[in-house]
Amino acid sequence: MALLWKYGVPGHTVSLLEQMYAETWCRVKLEGEVSERFDVQTGVRQGCVLSPILFNCYMDNIMREAVESTAASAITPTKSCT
Repeated sequence: MALLWKYGVPGHTVSLLEQMYAETWCRVKLEGEVSERFDVQTGVRQGCVLSPILFNCYMDNIMREAVESTAASAITPTKSCT
């Protein structure tokens, strides 16, 4: 959730999101059988209206870091295409 601070999300909102995602667990239903519950460590909640926004924030950060690292390394071709 530290990334949300970087995007300027207020501290109380970050705290609410942390509480919302704390101790998240689920079960899987397959062919009528329900699994034991297990902890969810990553991801966003399915069906939550905030999930697309959270996903986009994290993807934006990943893309920014990729572009910055590519620009910093100054990739140059080693072979000619001709």
